[in-house]
Amino acid sequence: MVDRPFHWEYTPEPARPEAFRIEGGRPLVGTVRVSGAKNAALKLLAAATLTGERCRFTNVPEIEDVRVMADTLRDLGVVVDHPSDGVYEVASGDVDWLFVPLEAAAKMRASFILLGPLLSRFGRVIMSNPGGDRIGRRPVNLHVDAMRAMGAEIVYRNGYYFAQAPGRLRGGEIRFPFVTVMGTENTILAATLAEGHTIVRPAAQEPEIDDLIAFLCKMGADVERTYPDTIEINGKKRLR
Repeated sequence: MVDRPFHWEYTPEPARPEAFRIEGGRPLVGTVRVSGAKNAALKLLAAATLTGERCRFTNVPEIEDVRVMADTLRDLGVVVDHPSDGVYEVASGDVDWLFVPLEAAAKMRASFILLGPLLSRFGRVIMSNPGGDRIGRRPVNLHVDAMRAMGAEIVYRNGYYFAQAPGRLRGGEIRFPFVTVMGTENTILAATLAEGHTIVRPAAQEPEIDDLIAFLCKMGADVERTYPDTIEINGKKRLR
């Protein structure tokens, strides 16, 4: 008889469900400060790289993912100030080091949202694969396919995506096989500085995407959700 690995015979005790016991009947008085949404903050910080002007964000959540995004931007050469709790100021006038390393992706998978804005504004970027150098379908393939559809040349090698856009990216109709939140966001960010008109469908409908659209429009972009599942962008040469 072949001995089985020890874990085959190990039966862990079932985890006890966590419960909260609440005793009511008492008045509640006080003030609770609600910070901004993480998913919105990360995408807005990334969007700030589309312009060389200083962008100021308030009510930003004080969490690790935001700190990692800020450090990643600093590593790229972007000026990121954090003058007080909940306040970040971003200025990306000159970015020379267009390389997002594996360490950043390992800490925060949302770092891949930088692909669209950096590629669109600077014409080239090297992005690490958020999942590492794994065989099989990668979770960012929809982002990469969208950039290629807009004219980008992207090669995957040794865990990194080497992306460049000869001239400007070109607008067009981007059709995803299924809804992707960050894929929608990355495409919007890339299309804001692309040449021509871009249609994204089916576009995700999460509230942070509409926050992103509102911020981009404040920067001078022409982005509109024309239908619940459709977003249209008219590319600009620069944002303010």
